[in-house]
Amino acid sequence: MNRACKLKDSGILFYDLSGCKLDFNTLTPIKESLIKSLNNNRTHYCVGKDVIELRKKVSKKLYRDNSIEVDIDDIIVIPGSKMTL
Repeated sequence: MNRACKLKDSGILFYDLSGCKLDFNTLTPIKESLIKSLNNNRTHYCVGKDVIELRKKVSKKLYRDNSIEVDIDDIIVIPGSKMTL
């Protein structure tokens, strides 16, 4: 039995993200944001620096949670590693 299964069976709150099978429902704010994006026709992949508001939020999150200051011009958001190559 792997460690993930042992943790889950022991009653510890544990989220297994392996195998693309989530064991929890998508949070309401995420679903609402998705619906908003669909309604605004924001349905295509974008270049890593296209979404300025997202890069601003990433910068704020890094500072708030990790005390790391990062300029938004130094942040790239991509849908997967292939796009960086």
